[in-house]
Amino acid sequence: MDWTATSAIVGAFAGILSLVGIIYMLGYKLSNIETRLNLIWAVFVEDALRQQVRRGNLSHSSPYTLSRSLTSGQFIGDNLVNQLSKKSHLADHQLAFEIISMLGFDFISKSSMEHDMTTQEYVAMCVVSVRSLG
Repeated sequence: MDWTATSAIVGAFAGILSLVGIIYMLGYKLSNIETRLNLIWAVFVEDALRQQVRRGNLSHSSPYTLSRSLTSGQFIGDNLVNQLSKKSHLADHQLAFEIISMLGFDFISKSSMEHDMTTQEYVAMCVVSVRSLG
């Protein structure tokens, strides 16, 4: 076996190791991103949901439901709730992203002040409104 065959084998082996390392690194990074998203969801939205249960706006019977004195239309329009209920198969954080994308942050900020809530609580109430029809 001459030196060109040996260098080709060594080069192929190094390339394979490099590729395996890149795949492992990407998997590790993506799992970290997912962990962070789950943490953000847990800290902001689930805490907001618990706060709304304390205020009496929601009841927690797994899943959260609006109290009888509230309707889904109080937070976002019924037509938007119906449109989003078609996407009810999405995870809660994905549905919250859809709500924020459709309504816009300015509308959410203004509406949350009108309802005397934080923006996180308002988005959480919107998610529950959609889930209550789905």
